[in-house]
Amino acid sequence: MSNFSPTYAPTQRATNPVELLAFAPGTVSRQKLMAKSIDTETVAFEHCVRNSTDSYRIAQSFWDMDEMPIIEHAYALYLDRANRPLCWASISVGGMSGTFFDPKVVFVHALLSGAQSVILFHNHPSGNLRPSDADRTLTSKLVAAGKVLDIAVLDHLILAPDNRFYSFADEGMMP
Repeated sequence: MSNFSPTYAPTQRATNPVELLAFAPGTVSRQKLMAKSIDTETVAFEHCVRNSTDSYRIAQSFWDMDEMPIIEHAYALYLDRANRPLCWASISVGGMSGTFFDPKVVFVHALLSGAQSVILFHNHPSGNLRPSDADRTLTSKLVAAGKVLDIAVLDHLILAPDNRFYSFADEGMMP
């Protein structure tokens, strides 16, 4: 028998992760945490994400392109089992030379949206598309975390201000 005693006791039993989060003290509301819906009227995609070009086109619809040459941003695109976009989320806003993907933030959006897979994005304001050692390590870490949760990390794109991008999947760099 466990001696664990919770610090809070909900009056009703949570039946899914979203309800469970509602009972956790100090958490943000589901509406504040939820990712943004894909605007299907402004995003021209063919029902599902088939390749890195499709991913890039969707990212262009939610990215503030005016800030791309100035500040690094990290985003994630969440997909259903058929690779149809469900939603996207801003993961972090960094500085001129770096940003951070917190795995907990990446995957809480995946869990709340019911996503089966995720595609990661960040930009390099310098325009250099070569992944850094930190980019490669981060990708490996997020792929490993996704495996634990049975949520596939399909790709990681690095975007440049001049409409170019680097795809880890296209380059055979996905772990």
